Amino acid sequence: MSHRVQHAAALGWFALVAACVFWRIVFAQQVLYWGDIMLYFLPMTTFAARWLTQGILPLWNPHTLFGQPFVGNPQEWLFYPSTLFLTLWHPAGYLSWNAVLHLWLGGVGMWLFLRSLGVPFRSALLGSTAWMLCGAFVPRAQFPGMFQTIAWMGWLMWSVERLRQANSAVNVAILAVTVALLLLAGHAQVTYMALLLAAAWAGWRMIRDGWRLLPSVLLGVTGGLLLSAAHWLPMLQLLRETPRMNLSVWGADRFPLRPEQIPLLLVPELYGTPWQGNWLGRGNYWEVACTVGILPLMVAFAAWKARAEARFWLVVAGLSLWLAIGTSAGLYIVAYYLLPGLKAFHDPARWLIVTDFALCVAAALGWEHLHSSRKWLLLPLALIILASLWAWQ
Repeated sequence: MSHRVQHAAALGWFALVAACVFWRIVFAQQVLYWGDIMLYFLPMTTFAARWLTQGILPLWNPHTLFGQPFVGNPQEWLFYPSTLFLTLWHPAGYLSWNAVLHLWLGGVGMWLFLRSLGVPFRSALLGSTAWMLCGAFVPRAQFPGMFQTIAWMGWLMWSVERLRQANSAVNVAILAVTVALLLLAGHAQVTYMALLLAAAWAGWRMIRDGWRLLPSVLLGVTGGLLLSAAHWLPMLQLLRETPRMNLSVWGADRFPLRPEQIPLLLVPELYGTPWQGNWLGRGNYWEVACTVGILPLMVAFAAWKARAEARFWLVVAGLSLWLAIGTSAGLYIVAYYLLPGLKAFHDPARWLIVTDFALCVAAALGWEHLHSSRKWLLLPLALIILASLWAWQ
């Protein structure tokens, strides 16, 4: 297949995956309602729609406590492009179809990144699909700002890698737009983690290739900050008036991943699920959701000897999983004091977003290695053995 046909096939496949995941929205005309989306985001989106349809930018929200700024609220996305659809749609329908769109965007971004690494068509398709279906992505659809921001992680990594491969003004502009969209999407913590991940990737690449890329990366990030200033400048002004910017290390450790929950990487319903009414795990289900699946995880670890890039992503997966466990594992305490900005965020389990992203990249690289060496023929045998052990237990 030509590159154009491959891209078109991938885009169509990701649309099909998104439609299957959210089939109740696409085919049954139902809407998302469970959790924060009903308790917080639907009322806030309805408030925004009421004023935006009148051509008025709602600067102030008088309905929460004694009132609070609406522009500058870290969990709103008034200046994000998809807000344009809010004036044309009922807020509940907007939030639901917005989730479908961003799941598709997440798959496309991962696809572009993997292809920029030279990953073949099938392997890139598998890695991107694993990312779209992983536990760190889909369950967070009930938190729209977080979901939107997660969708841009692959795009951010692609824009950095594209700039590394061709240091041009066009690619600097692409990085700037991607950073701006990431910031505007409405979740500061995921933006923080994504930018740290991109910085680590760019730094690792520059250590190997030289530092000529650094000025262009800084220029692109600066451009993104300028493009999104209408969102983050009022937010910084608001945060100066709150104690949130300096949480204690124990206050930040609100929702960690418990060591006994690590098997959730393999088994999504190990402790039940909220929609079946039998969730027995500690904390919120979606905070610790991280399932990648047995096959992607096996393939990811098979990539260790294949490429240096795979080793980078497996190390990232290990470190972020360690951080997700929180203060009980020690690394989070060290990071709390050493990483600027980490004190502003709680819930260490959200580092599982980085874990799953890294594992999906490593899985794509591992599948490429196994397929080229024909060792993929061992995978069915390994799966049969695992299934037999599971059934025997």
